[in-house]
Amino acid sequence: MPLQPIKVLTEAAKSLEELTNELAKMQKILNYLLEGNLDFDNIRARGIKAENIEANSITANEIAANTITADEIAANTITADKMDVNELSAISANLGTINVGTLIGVLIQAATIIGSYIATANGTYPRSEMNVLGNFFGAFKDANNSIKLESDYFGNPIIIQAAGGVEQWLITPNPSGGMIIQSLDDLVLAVSGNIIMNNLGFQVQVQNWDSVYGLGNLQTLQQALDNKANKSAVSKTVYVASTSGGAATTPLTITNGIVTS
Repeated sequence: MPLQPIKVLTEAAKSLEELTNELAKMQKILNYLLEGNLDFDNIRARGIKAENIEANSITANEIAANTITADEIAANTITADKMDVNELSAISANLGTINVGTLIGVLIQAATIIGSYIATANGTYPRSEMNVLGNFFGAFKDANNSIKLESDYFGNPIIIQAAGGVEQWLITPNPSGGMIIQSLDDLVLAVSGNIIMNNLGFQVQVQNWDSVYGLGNLQTLQQALDNKANKSAVSKTVYVASTSGGAATTPLTITNGIVTS
């Protein structure tokens, strides 16, 4: 009697052969992937976790553009030491309010800049600065030589120049109108043309005639007037007409160059 195949064993052998073929196929695929042929087509979406990636093993050059979106980045996971850009313009965003310790730059363009202290140099000279302490604008050659625009006790703007640590001159408002220029030294006006004072009918006032001094004749205006009036040994009587076109019959007495009667 011929041997009859046992159906169960036949099906088992067939299944074992198929399983062997599948294992061989999977082995070939695995070898292919391990040889550096793993790409995104072989990775299930969200199938790679951070704990499965070796530190510093993936660089920016190895990530295709536009393949990682913001939805795929967890909040607070990118820190400053993980970013490297040449310019902030590489980051496109409305930065909003930024709190910084030191901001170093070449050019700052803005519609409004508000600060308690703005200077052209940090603690060195020469420098110009705007300082809320004292509420002034100033230009400093060094710590003792400067010129500043600030406010007085009444809030009026004044200009102060200091040399050697001492205020040399200042310009302040005059309470009665106009301005006052005060100086510890000479106030020199050096011009190449005329000095014209157009005071619209008002006076040019000086303390007295001794305050007007001529460098050419080395005397004050008061001294010049006294020299004109006081001529010693010039005493005589002259006659003048008392009426226009009349005879010179009225005596005029001059004593030491001064008309006495």
